[in-house]
Amino acid sequence: MSQPTSSDNATDTSAASTNPSAKVVPPLKLDVLRIIRLCQQQHGLRHGDYQRYRSFCSRRLRRIRKSLELTYGNHKKFQKPVITDELVAKDSRYLLLPLICSERAWAFAMQLKTEANTEPRKKFHLLSRLRKSVRHAEQLETLCNQQKTCDARTKLEVQAYTAVMNGHLKFEMQVWSDALQFYIRAQAIYDNLKTGVRSEDDKQMIDQRIDEITTNVRFCQYKTGDKSAARELRTIRNKAALDDPEMTRILDAFLNETHEQQTSSISEITWRQRKIQVTNEK
Repeated sequence: MSQPTSSDNATDTSAASTNPSAKVVPPLKLDVLRIIRLCQQQHGLRHGDYQRYRSFCSRRLRRIRKSLELTYGNHKKFQKPVITDELVAKDSRYLLLPLICSERAWAFAMQLKTEANTEPRKKFHLLSRLRKSVRHAEQLETLCNQQKTCDARTKLEVQAYTAVMNGHLKFEMQVWSDALQFYIRAQAIYDNLKTGVRSEDDKQMIDQRIDEITTNVRFCQYKTGDKSAARELRTIRNKAALDDPEMTRILDAFLNETHEQQTSSISEITWRQRKIQVTNEK
């Protein structure tokens, strides 16, 4: 049997070195929670300014699209660019597009929520923005799941983010049981993520996220018949009053709504040993 020559060995070595499967591909990572928390805190949400945050998201999307050379065609023919698996594999910045789009739609919904009390029709627009936010979050989750090199932590963070956005949508639709399930799912994922981090900053960031979700969980539990949840909401509100103005504002809105519902449900009062019927005029 003839032995392989040196030229044969060289050819084999060269073929192995040019084989794409032989290359070590770095894992695809996206620090979803860190990205959105830093953006929110630095661009308006520290003071509950959703319009400012929404404007920031629009500017950032333009910058990302420009750097990736994504175009929408000319003014005569609109062409929406499609984010494919191949594009994501080449550049992880493509994952930022659905994430920031989801954040922008959510911020618009929260801006409309502050105006919906005086303009009821904005409630419909609010829900449409939240549905759009969910669609972008689900697109992000699909892209991550299709990438073999996407690391487990990124996939979990994206799943938690999508669950939170679904929870927000169901919350505003007042489908309390569905909202509760989405929030509990997100809460469980963040609890698992917390066990795998070493940085104290990351742990604190996850704790803050869990606290926000816990507030929504308690409110949904109250709405589904758990009266003890109202007491827990008051406790959470008292703890948040010192260091989280935005959380305090949200909790105050929750508790005021609860108080109004309890007051409107009173049909009879006793005064000087006499029972008086109370009518609720609407």
